[in-house]
Amino acid sequence: PVPVPVPVPAGGAGGRGPWSWSGPVGVDRPGDFGFLMRCLGAQYQVRCEVRASGASLFTVLRPEHPLTPPVRVINATAGCRVRFSQRGGDLWSRVGPYQETGYSWDYPLDDMAVTVQVGLVEPAGEPAQAARGASAAAERKGLSEGDFARGGGGDASG
Repeated sequence: PVPVPVPVPAGGAGGRGPWSWSGPVGVDRPGDFGFLMRCLGAQYQVRCEVRASGASLFTVLRPEHPLTPPVRVINATAGCRVRFSQRGGDLWSRVGPYQETGYSWDYPLDDMAVTVQVGLVEPAGEPAQAARGASAAAERKGLSEGDFARGGGGDASG
């Protein structure tokens, strides 16, 4: 695929900038996929559609529908917080106890697998000290967009 980073000018839409560049996206063959753009800690899910018309390819970017993100992460625990990222990535998202969030890939051309870390939460909502409850790390390998439940969005700042 041809990697094309999607820029958003500094200042962003509505003056909320500065925006980060997206990971590279492939626009050399028809298809569609989701990816994330980030601005000041907020995440915006984007749907990219590459359409063929005759000998031309057209790339259409639009907001991801909030009810059907490519990946949905659900934390159904009472006392754990979860953070996750695309495997090999350094951009983390969080989801607190009894919360869920939508997620799209930070780097759509890279391995579509998720690394998950689980940590205990103090009753007051603060993370537990490592000495009192070490966080467990688990890596979910080989999960693609189709392996996750589709549906609801949410606040990824958890």
